[in-house]
Amino acid sequence: MILDAVRTFARRYLSPQQRAALTGGINRTTDALTRAVAALAAAPFRALPDALSVAVREKLELRRNLDYAASPLTLLVTSEFERRTRLWSCRKEPETVEWLHRVLARGGVLYDIGANVGAYSLIAGRLIQKSKGAVYAFEPGSRTYANLVDNVVFNELSDVIVPLPIAANSTTSVVRFGYSELRAGAAKHAGLNGDAEKPVASQSLLSCKLDDAVRLFSLRKPTCMKIDVDGAEADVLRGAIGLLSEAGLTDVLVEIDQGAPTAGAVNEILGTAGFHLVSEHSRGEGGPHNMIWSRQ
Repeated sequence: MILDAVRTFARRYLSPQQRAALTGGINRTTDALTRAVAALAAAPFRALPDALSVAVREKLELRRNLDYAASPLTLLVTSEFERRTRLWSCRKEPETVEWLHRVLARGGVLYDIGANVGAYSLIAGRLIQKSKGAVYAFEPGSRTYANLVDNVVFNELSDVIVPLPIAANSTTSVVRFGYSELRAGAAKHAGLNGDAEKPVASQSLLSCKLDDAVRLFSLRKPTCMKIDVDGAEADVLRGAIGLLSEAGLTDVLVEIDQGAPTAGAVNEILGTAGFHLVSEHSRGEGGPHNMIWSRQ
């Protein structure tokens, strides 16, 4: 009741920037209270024998339905990122869901670059499950990748979705990947471009050009591609010049921050490949911006 009243007040009287600041403050306060209560609740379990602690933790495993009305899909929830954001992926990006329904209406092969825990990969997998299509879900983050695999298996989509722990990039090599947060479902990592001032951790992992991935791993070539890589969009496309020239690839969705320095390169690469911009969808001034390209 109180939160609903605050949201109503904010929508009516505050600017977008003020609403964002208010929402951030509420979320930070809620997180702090939740963590404090959780610490108190967890204290007794530390005194239990290890075997019992592990057994209790397994029993507390949490799965919840994705907000996808067309078909039941379930996500493993192990972090606030998953509970607060990934479970509500359809509400957050209705244009992405509509795009998936359109480009996969007759089947196809989706490359989901930056798949996170797989919300959109699961939707795509369900859409093409009976049409012998495929989804290749690229996600280099270790814990996020583990939950992506779990979600694919739990929803019985292993015959359609192939999770790949690879960072799509402009080069094929072993690289350092910087994390802004280690919990599953997180985003805005420093990644390969080192944007974050102080990554909480980094690890070595496989970076691969998509053109090389097709050849090395015998992947089916994409008919559509979704890219959400928090600043590395141009590098992903530079590593897929061969695929972009394929007539079978007709649709590309790129999430990019408005005014991002890579926007010009993205426009140039896709324009040179024959794609034209169909629509743009903003989620706030200066924030994430979905750009939908096609050459049909």
